[in-house]
Amino acid sequence: NFVPARDVYITSSCDEEIGGTGAHTIADYLKEHGIHFSLILDEGGCLKRNLIPGCNALFAAIGCGEKGSATLRLTARSIGGHAANASSDNPVLRLAKFISYLDTGSVLGSFRSPVAEEMQRRIAAFSGRSLENADDGVSVSYTMVHGSDSPSKVPEEAYVIINARFPDAYTPETLCAKIASLVSDYGIEVVLESGRKASPVSSYESESFK
Repeated sequence: NFVPARDVYITSSCDEEIGGTGAHTIADYLKEHGIHFSLILDEGGCLKRNLIPGCNALFAAIGCGEKGSATLRLTARSIGGHAANASSDNPVLRLAKFISYLDTGSVLGSFRSPVAEEMQRRIAAFSGRSLENADDGVSVSYTMVHGSDSPSKVPEEAYVIINARFPDAYTPETLCAKIASLVSDYGIEVVLESGRKASPVSSYESESFK
C-alpha cells in the first residue's frame, strides 16, 4: 500500500553494451516533454561485507558519478614472415611487452578525489581507524586481440583493443595522447576509436542522496 510522494518513471534500454540509441532516445523524449527528476538511479555499485580488513559491516556502494570511458586500438606492424624465423620485432611480442608494462593502468597516474575521500571518511567511522589512499586512477581492460590467421605465420599486423575507465583528470583524447607517449619505444600506433568524458559528480550532501 505504499504510495510514493512523486511520480516514478522506469526506463529500460536493451542496447547499452553495444553503444545503441536507447538511452539517447529516452533522454530526447524527456527533454522534449520538459520532464525533470528529483533523483535518477541506475544499477549503481554493490553490497559488500568486509570492504576493508577488520571491518565486518555491510556497505552499500552508492555511485555519485561515472568515470569516463575510452576504447583504443593498439596496433603493431612488421614485414611478417615464417614462424621459424623468431625475431624480437614480432608485432605480437611488442604488443605483449607493452601490455605487461601498462598492466591494469596504474602507470597512468592517480588523482586526489573528493568523493573517494568522503567514502574513506564514512568507512573509517565504522572501522575505528583512519584510512589512507583516497586516490582515483585509470583502470585498463583488454577485450579483443588479433594477430596472424595462420599458426606458422608471423603477422604483418597485430592489434589489441583496450577499454579504459578514467577520472575527470583525463578526457578520451588526453588519455589517448598519454598512452601514445608511452608506446614510442615499442613501435605501436594508438588510435582512439570511441570515448566519453567522465560524468559530473552528484552531491553526496543533497536531499536526494540522503
